[in-house]
Amino acid sequence: MSLRLKLAGSFALVILAGSIAAALAIGAVLRDRMQAFVLASDGDRARALASLLGDYYNRYGTFEGAFDGFSPGFPDMPMMRRGPGQGRGGGMMGMMRPDARPSARVPARVVVVDPRGAVLFDSGGTGAAPAGEVIERGVPVESTRGIAAYAAVGSMIDPRLRGLELDFLNSAGLAVLVSSLAAALLAVAAGAAIVVQITSPIKALARAAERIAAGDFRHRVAVARRDEIGELAGNFNGMAASLEENELLRRKMVEDAAHELRTPVSLLKANLEMMLEGVYPVDRDNLLSLNEEITRLEVLVRQLDAQNSAEAGTVPLRRTECPLPPVIERAFALHRAPLVAKRVAVGLKIETDLPPLNADPDRLLQVFSNIISNAVRHVNECGRITVTASRQGSEIVVGIENSGSSVPPEDLERIFERFYRSDPSRTRNDGGTGLGLSISREIVRRHGGRIRADNLSPDGVRFTVTLPLST
Repeated sequence: MSLRLKLAGSFALVILAGSIAAALAIGAVLRDRMQAFVLASDGDRARALASLLGDYYNRYGTFEGAFDGFSPGFPDMPMMRRGPGQGRGGGMMGMMRPDARPSARVPARVVVVDPRGAVLFDSGGTGAAPAGEVIERGVPVESTRGIAAYAAVGSMIDPRLRGLELDFLNSAGLAVLVSSLAAALLAVAAGAAIVVQITSPIKALARAAERIAAGDFRHRVAVARRDEIGELAGNFNGMAASLEENELLRRKMVEDAAHELRTPVSLLKANLEMMLEGVYPVDRDNLLSLNEEITRLEVLVRQLDAQNSAEAGTVPLRRTECPLPPVIERAFALHRAPLVAKRVAVGLKIETDLPPLNADPDRLLQVFSNIISNAVRHVNECGRITVTASRQGSEIVVGIENSGSSVPPEDLERIFERFYRSDPSRTRNDGGTGLGLSISREIVRRHGGRIRADNLSPDGVRFTVTLPLST
């Protein structure tokens, strides 16, 4: 089952269950409130009746003839005009208020009992009046001699609704049920629209993922939303862009690696063929030339392996207390010959009180050696290389700058990529393998630091290495 059907079905079930529960709850509340209203209304009528009966009893000392004029059709107010023995049909009509009118309600049962439980009056005429309930729930008829009787009306005797109250409750329940079903249908329609709105971009993402998996890294998802799904689409497009960029870098790396390997292999093959054909003699000089090419291949393979190991983090860092000045001085010592050959002046401006780093000295030597090697290749004849090192807060910042050619501004970040050369025309003989700075960046990252390159004015390049004092 698709996600769209699952969400739509879940929405429909939740909405339907909620509507039914709401309708039942509203119906129960309406019934409870209606019963409370009817009970309060009947209580008011019972108190009015008890007051009239109390006056009648105080006047005549008996209830004889009090209910002769009581209209069973309109029991809300007893009609009593005359006292005992003044003829049937009289009763307490004379005590009725002039503006009293029959109630519009369906006649409710009226029961009056004396304190001993004897039934004095029962408008239902059943002869089975619940005297005990009337005494418990009814309104006492008070006289000057004490409680003369108890009167109960309607729901005080039987809590069941009837007549207009029941009709109103049924109509209200039907209205609640119809409105609940209508609201449920509207909610289901709105939920279906929301489901479509949610699942459509997800389906677009699924189709895009299929195309990415098939190798089409240029495909993007067009989802113009500012919610979580829009954020997911943006992240997906960013991932696709990264995959596309990585694929381009992979192809370029393979191409560059093939180019770097092609030249020494071609030279080796050509020289060996010449020796086999007798064109070149198999002597020490020719064998030394072949050995140089093999050495270059070995260096390239070793650097490629070091690059992969640095990026994968498989080479362990042997961290120890590492003073920085000796590492920098040793890196310059490794390049003393080319520095002397190009008559390059070296300036060291290193603070004397630098605290030691928690770092791998061999890996840091590799970093600074690669940067100095790059500086030596690009510094101008009789130029200058300057190294500065200072503490800035919880970090040590090392700057290595050289005079000479600068890097195009758009390539300042790319010089840390594999096989990158700012001048594509450089050969591997004077431009290196293009892996040293890439390896240096990965080593600095593993130490928790940063490395960057900036052009100097009017010419030259400065490399800045920032390393934390502790990790």
